[in-house]
Amino acid sequence: MKKHYPLLIIIGSILLFILFMVFCPPKAPADEIHGFIQFGKDLAVDEAYAEVELRYVFDIWILESSIYGGWLTWMVLPEKGLIMQDVLYDLYTVGCRLSYEDFYVDLSHYCRHPEKLDTSDKSISTITVGVKF
Repeated sequence: MKKHYPLLIIIGSILLFILFMVFCPPKAPADEIHGFIQFGKDLAVDEAYAEVELRYVFDIWILESSIYGGWLTWMVLPEKGLIMQDVLYDLYTVGCRLSYEDFYVDLSHYCRHPEKLDTSDKSISTITVGVKF
């Protein structure tokens, strides 16, 4: 079974994001960069996840546009320490959303790469039309 260092990858991602914001800030007043990082644990078993998402929001004429990407990994918690975990699978997301008022069209691509589970890699591409309320 492969050993990964997801917490080190997350810390590195945060540092890269901070460097990006310092040296390449958004140019237009309406441009925004959003993101989140979260950790969670399954209440029934010793499995946990870490997730990072970044989203760049900008205007194109009358449309609000956003480009986003994310990474989620599920892992088995070790008996000792928190740095090295056995990864179950990684899920990567990239996408683009165009919005006008409360209506939007979203194009997304998801890739799942299992490390421990007896499932194969899986990719899904979606188009979503929706309304916010």
